[in-house]
Amino acid sequence: MLLTRVPVPSELLTEIFRFCGPFSNGRYWDGLLIRQSPWVLSHVCRRWRVTVLSTPMLWCMFSIDLSLSRTWQASEGVLQLTSLFLERSGHCSISLAIYGDNSPQNRPILEALMSTSDRWEDLRIFSDSAFTQALSPIRGHISRLRRLEVHRDDRPIRIDAFADAPHLHHAVLSYDPWMSVILPWKQLTEFQTAYCEVGTILTTLRELVNLVTLTLDRLDPEDSDVTVQPFHLLRLRTLSITAEGAERHPGDLLDHLILPALVCLTVDSEGITICPHLTALIDRSECVLESLTLSIDDTFDISIAAVLGSTPGLTYLSLCGLRVSDELFARLMSTEPVLAPLLASLTLRAQFSQEFLLLLVTSRFAPRESEPGRALKELRISLDVMDLEAFFADRMLDFNDMGFHVELLR
Repeated sequence: MLLTRVPVPSELLTEIFRFCGPFSNGRYWDGLLIRQSPWVLSHVCRRWRVTVLSTPMLWCMFSIDLSLSRTWQASEGVLQLTSLFLERSGHCSISLAIYGDNSPQNRPILEALMSTSDRWEDLRIFSDSAFTQALSPIRGHISRLRRLEVHRDDRPIRIDAFADAPHLHHAVLSYDPWMSVILPWKQLTEFQTAYCEVGTILTTLRELVNLVTLTLDRLDPEDSDVTVQPFHLLRLRTLSITAEGAERHPGDLLDHLILPALVCLTVDSEGITICPHLTALIDRSECVLESLTLSIDDTFDISIAAVLGSTPGLTYLSLCGLRVSDELFARLMSTEPVLAPLLASLTLRAQFSQEFLLLLVTSRFAPRESEPGRALKELRISLDVMDLEAFFADRMLDFNDMGFHVELLR
């Protein structure tokens, strides 16, 4: 039998090439590594080279580390590769990550990058303030910029390069946002920052009137109590807060917010004492929370029942801590009244009694959802296979046959 050789269509080949680089998992190709994609793809054969060089979208996502150009001779090579990469990106929007500093030998490279600023769509900067300030000429020439990420650890300098970005909606800043950068705050819908005092973030949030998603990676302790009145963020739907250390507590921030549109809340705190603040926020906001994720260095006890009592629309609950108490399991099984009656997915990353968890699943799972409080359909638990009790494993297999999903997490 003769085998007919059918070439891979160019369109399919291009799609395959798109998944050959780090950007397929959220990272960017290193534009200076010619032994990696997309450079190396163009050195396999003539057809691959033609395909790669004629596909600008393969050249529109890359990162550049300026620390590699420590001498003028090295910077010339970096400049040539950078210019070639930019040329091959054609007229496509560019996603760019820049590492390094504002050394004199890097100036021609920076100018080459800035000459394409009108095509920047996603910009990530990992450098010092002097480098970021050197980007001032791009002000008014970043019409496509939608996402901005700036990381630096030196003294704050007021930066205005991104003040005029008509399509900027997502900003990530790793430092004091309000005092260090000028952004079109009112048009932002997603905002993430870190190492921020409560007073500072409250000042910033008053300008973020259209915010939909807020992520706070750290909350620093305050020198004095915050005395401002609670205010509304009318469009905020997703809030994520991480407060590490015993002196860091997100309660001060939560007590100053009213979030009527909130549907997804994630809080990483030190102890169970955060629960009264969560209950107050939910009751004050009159929001219909659908997803709640709590991570604490403590035991989940009956204290969380008040939070769950304020969330009748909750469908997803994730608890990460030291242990889930038997008292909490008993309260979740109670029908007077049913806590979180619509709960469909439960994730536990903590120690727990397998006997009580089995009773909870039995009480809240029904194949046809015919009864209130029996909507549970999915369970994810952090448990070593070696610790599985035989009675628990056998019963979970029975539930799985009836359509219940069980997953063991590492």
